Amino acid sequence: MAHLACGLLGQGERVDVLLVKASGPHLKTLPTDAHLVRLGSHHGSSLIPLMRYLHASRPKVLLAAKHRGMVLAACARVLGSRTPLVGRLGTAPLASMATRNPLWRFTQRMGMRWAYGRLDAMAAVSRGVADELQAAMGSSNPPIMVLPNPVVTDAFLEAARMPCPHPWLEAAEPCLLAIGRLTPQKDMATLLEAVALVRRDHPVRLLVLGDGPLRLGLERQGKALGLGEVVEFVGFSPNPAAFLARARLFVLSSRWEGSPNALTEALALGCPVVATDCPHGPRELLQDGTLGCLVPVGAAHAMAEAILATLDAPTDRHALQQATAPYHVAQASASYHRLLLDVAAAARSSPEQP
Repeated sequence: MAHLACGLLGQGERVDVLLVKASGPHLKTLPTDAHLVRLGSHHGSSLIPLMRYLHASRPKVLLAAKHRGMVLAACARVLGSRTPLVGRLGTAPLASMATRNPLWRFTQRMGMRWAYGRLDAMAAVSRGVADELQAAMGSSNPPIMVLPNPVVTDAFLEAARMPCPHPWLEAAEPCLLAIGRLTPQKDMATLLEAVALVRRDHPVRLLVLGDGPLRLGLERQGKALGLGEVVEFVGFSPNPAAFLARARLFVLSSRWEGSPNALTEALALGCPVVATDCPHGPRELLQDGTLGCLVPVGAAHAMAEAILATLDAPTDRHALQQATAPYHVAQASASYHRLLLDVAAAARSSPEQP
């Protein structure tokens, strides 16, 4: 979203960024030209400040990110706001609910239909996410557009040229890389099992960028698998590009995604990849497996075989980089800009609009 704000500013628009829970490592990446509006400490307390903002500022259109943001925007509409609304969903809605109990899933789907049906349009980050939205919403859905994430920036490409951030990346032994929050969704446990299998035939090391609630358990698992000296959990890194530019292979082990940014970043830097064929994003990014091996979710043996095969015959770097052209900020932001302007124009021409 910080990249998108920068891209829309580049299109000549004024951009206000409305913040709930204004914290996190990416907050400082927001463009200084954007106007920051702090709504509240949580979504429940942000509705009245949002209504005040919409009444006072009268923006051409509001882009609501993620589920709770879209619910908040829908509540504003129910309370009388006439600001045109576009929602953006970045993950697979049905896949992310699959492990929850049936009552919770039913309640969540009814909430989605109530909130999303009040939006003027929605942006999905991949075709798979759009198809899931269509299935979840039925006939009540607004128009859904598939818009690539604005992932690749000039600053990211420049950061890849920074000095080597870890000695393993310069060692003769191949170094694998994984990036992601250490949660069940990312399934790093399967990746550790796969690395243990790979090391039976090929010496490799693994660096994991990211933090999360499963870190201690994963570190214990790595030691139990005999990987204590060849796997390192680095934690959050402000410059993953410097790692990706030097890794021999990037591995995505997720159970579900929407359009995985780390996978896009790896391709943009020409880093060979192996990914789970999870819902959704990897199959689209890797062009049905022509740009990298796709393996079943949770299949450690298949992942190990794919890692070995890719180390022996990596995909051409130029082909990987070319595939990410739609994800560069200028091109992706232009797509969002067109959608937002179209929604704003349709609202102005509607007889229901003041």
